[in-house]
Amino acid sequence: YNQTNKVNFLPRLNMKYNPTDNTVIRFSAGRSFRISNIFVDNISLLASNRKIITDLIDPETAWNYGVNLSYCFYLNSREGTVNFSAYRTDFENQVVVDLENPGQLKFYNLNGDSYSNSVQLDFIYELFQGLDLKASYKINDVKSTYNGYQKMSPLNPKTRAFLNISFATNSNEWVFDATSNYIGEIRIPNHDFHQEYFSDPFFTYNAQITKKFK
Repeated sequence: YNQTNKVNFLPRLNMKYNPTDNTVIRFSAGRSFRISNIFVDNISLLASNRKIITDLIDPETAWNYGVNLSYCFYLNSREGTVNFSAYRTDFENQVVVDLENPGQLKFYNLNGDSYSNSVQLDFIYELFQGLDLKASYKINDVKSTYNGYQKMSPLNPKTRAFLNISFATNSNEWVFDATSNYIGEIRIPNHDFHQEYFSDPFFTYNAQITKKFK
């Protein structure tokens, strides 16, 4: 129940199936409802010196559904996990964050189609005692309608990848960690509705050494 929109019907179905002892399949589908706080949700954009233009914002509503498959395996007596998930969201209404016009930041209700598709694959395995490997790859297909034109959502990577290797001593006194992130091309906001511009993909690398004291 919401003061402005009164009663909202939000059905949801969750299903789980174990075809084997090592495999789990999950399915979820339903309708979602959210009241957006446009300034808190987009606080990083407020430092851009853009003129803020906003309409009367309605709550966001969408239908979302997806499937997840998890498989646990043993290789050389060590446990590993493979996880696959695919989700889609179809928006009935969405708060559109429009950066397409130079010098302006617009917030308005969706007038057109908007959807989000996401596919992700994860792999986790203990290479040997204390040494763990984690890898992940994600594909995003996110589009919305901006002033009558359907375009990819800006500043949202098409693809992402993640690789982490960590090692801990038997007593966990020392922990070594190294991570690499791949960020795929990202659409850059622009006022040319007939041409899209993308940034180049890039990598980030992080490493950390932890020493624990009693």
